[in-house]
Amino acid sequence: KRLALRGALTAKLADEQLKVIDGFGLAAIKTRELAGVLRALDANGRVLVVAPGRDQLLELSARNLPTVEVILADSLNVVDLLNADLVLIEQSALARIEAVYGGSAREVVA
Repeated sequence: KRLALRGALTAKLADEQLKVIDGFGLAAIKTRELAGVLRALDANGRVLVVAPGRDQLLELSARNLPTVEVILADSLNVVDLLNADLVLIEQSALARIEAVYGGSAREVVA
């Protein structure tokens, strides 16, 4: 499983389909605000957002965007990675990915 995730993350990074961001900075549950952030990041197509933990503002803001999926860092899986046109990983989620999957995130992002 770790090797498959590492391969999928490496492929996304090589294709420039993986971005690490500081955070979304949502102040309220606003789909329009999240859509604006995604436009600013040039996030087109199916977008997979990897969050470090439960973020109600992010999850509720994204639920009306049909091409955006939010998953937790410890729920990261190959199927979701391969189905996404762009993967957005929050900076704080990298440590969680490393803890759960044994260091694969540091090797891929470094």
